[in-house]
Amino acid sequence: MARGARRFSEILACVPGLSDRMLAQRLKELRAAGLVDRQVTPTTPVQVTYQLTQVGRELMASLQPLVRWGLRWHGEQDQERSAGLSAHPARDSSVPVGLQHDHHVIRAARNAPG
Repeated sequence: MARGARRFSEILACVPGLSDRMLAQRLKELRAAGLVDRQVTPTTPVQVTYQLTQVGRELMASLQPLVRWGLRWHGEQDQERSAGLSAHPARDSSVPVGLQHDHHVIRAARNAPG
């Protein structure tokens, strides 16, 4: 959605392992938080698209430095793992739990502008 309006099926296809039910629930939560708009176009069949609100776009822009840091950190960990130098970050007690990478966040961030 960072690149524009998306249909439900397009969003679902972008996140492997995400169920229809979970996506519907998250979109409702994002709408309630004012981060996503839902637009219904009265065609046959009805077309529903979701897009970031201004607040959602500002949030995405403010998160980009953190996302870039995470992608850089994730890439360094991959290189170390392939060289046999590092354990899995989830088992590495030197990395605070809140900073350990989340594959869904990283995957989504790769599709975001910035």
